[in-house]
Amino acid sequence: MKNLKANLPLFLEDSLVPYARWSFIVHFFIALSIIFVPRVFDLGQEMPKITQVVSAIRVDLVAMPKYTLRELKKLSAAASAAKIIPTKDKGPTYLKKGKQKSLKDLLRGEAGKELSVKAKGKTKKTAKRNKYAKELGGLILQGNKISKGWAIVGDTREMILDEFGKYMASLPDYIRPNWKLPANLMKKKLNCRVQVFIGSKGELKKAKMFKSSGNGEYDRKAMEAVRETSFPIPSKNIKEKARKGQILLGFPL
Repeated sequence: MKNLKANLPLFLEDSLVPYARWSFIVHFFIALSIIFVPRVFDLGQEMPKITQVVSAIRVDLVAMPKYTLRELKKLSAAASAAKIIPTKDKGPTYLKKGKQKSLKDLLRGEAGKELSVKAKGKTKKTAKRNKYAKELGGLILQGNKISKGWAIVGDTREMILDEFGKYMASLPDYIRPNWKLPANLMKKKLNCRVQVFIGSKGELKKAKMFKSSGNGEYDRKAMEAVRETSFPIPSKNIKEKARKGQILLGFPL
């Protein structure tokens, strides 16, 4: 190569320098255009707007109950078997000096006292039953809170459940036996929401984590509880809603 370069005439060497310079410049600008021109065109395009559709789907919330029906029956039995507080015996009744009462008057007085004690006992027993009934009602409402859609507010006790609402209220009893948490997660205040799609035969078509708790193990346990559950068969009137995933299950228990 050195010999060839040495044999080239001087006018040829001088004439190649400008061409080499221009060739380098042209190739440099071509490389720049390949890198930056597509980015310039991308900047001119509008970014697509992503909208989260929330109100378009009617989602019904179902809270998991704290007590099973068996536990509630035990509490009800305890309420009915509540003991009456016995009245204290004040001892024998002494008659004051003065007007002497007949045996008939004494018997009438004792009968009145006995009726009074029985009436007080019945009043206390009724009050206790009402108290336990109120507590049981509160537990049931707490375990089966249902809100229709996103716009419903107010006390759930004033709501009349339709057929779909009754179906959802029954779901916690089916899921609860499969809802198992380790001790370290039970102490944490975590919650998540799982959207379920139920088929016409009660089979689980799909389960989707609607709102994560932020804890992977907790979310996994919730999904396992849902997948292991055999759901009740929805009726013809509500099977379309169940199939479209209009049920959102709330965890924890």
